[in-house]
Amino acid sequence: MAVYTTYFVSDEDSLSELFAGWKVPRTNPVKRERIHPFTAERVEVLSWDPDEDADPDPKPEPVPEPGGWLARIRQWWKRPSFTVRAIEGPYEEYLKNRIPEGIKQLPNWAGKGIDTPLLHSLFEQLRCPRCEFDDFMTRPARIARDDESAALHTVPPEMTRKLAALDDPAALAKRWSTAEEWENTEADHVRDVLDQLIRLSRAASTPPNELYLLMEW
Repeated sequence: MAVYTTYFVSDEDSLSELFAGWKVPRTNPVKRERIHPFTAERVEVLSWDPDEDADPDPKPEPVPEPGGWLARIRQWWKRPSFTVRAIEGPYEEYLKNRIPEGIKQLPNWAGKGIDTPLLHSLFEQLRCPRCEFDDFMTRPARIARDDESAALHTVPPEMTRKLAALDDPAALAKRWSTAEEWENTEADHVRDVLDQLIRLSRAASTPPNELYLLMEW
């Protein structure tokens, strides 16, 4: 499944206008029970959704009807159907045209597949504090209403700070290209992606600006 990724620079106050209808996440998550899609067991997850009450003992979701693992997966995801769409013209232009209108007016870059696993491997190459990436990325910047095909996150500030101050992009690109997520990818493409992230990180270095990642699939 393709993951389209748009990086852009904005401030926190502007997100509500850029993503009208998206929910502001809780400051602290609450624990909720869900049904595991493969085992049908009840599992505890953290929820940032402000519409879910803070009841410490919430009512669990109903157990899926019998029907095997496929039925459980369908009930868990409930995603809309996907269609195949022919792409006309340069692929770079197609990616740019997918960017929401409001974001087009901001410093941005559209790519494909430059998602959290690749970002995490870059985070490690920058030698940022251990565990900070997962802790920071757990809380979304905004939560889409009734839509499981998009997610919005803030790129960890420590990461953008180090990228903005980077003085040897070539060496970092070489190290980053060894990540398994880059398998069979040309080195020039890795460097191009890194250059874009550096450009946006420098644009985000002036408070209250931050670097955001919008993922759509």
